[in-house]
Amino acid sequence: MLLARELPTGIAELLARRRRGCTLVVEDVKGLLHTLGLDQKMDGAAAEIDVCDVQLASYVLDPSRRTHSVDALANDRLHRTLAARSDADLAVRSADVATALLELGPA
Repeated sequence: MLLARELPTGIAELLARRRRGCTLVVEDVKGLLHTLGLDQKMDGAAAEIDVCDVQLASYVLDPSRRTHSVDALANDRLHRTLAARSDADLAVRSADVATALLELGPA
């Protein structure tokens, strides 16, 4: 797991900024904020960020689904298998996940 102190300079601050008209599409917003160390620092500002959490959206739309992971959603909704976590290098996996998140997020 990537810790906030391991992030390149400025990434946490960039994610913390509120951008009008931009939507941050993620798989697990609570986990992301925690990993980046922003869950405690942002206080109420986190609620003002325009976020689409695909796991949460999937759960709301179909709570009976067995899993709401980006891998399962890409398979079911996009008819595509993402590079496996253990089989792909980080760049390939990251590109696959980023593309799937953009396609699964709001149009």
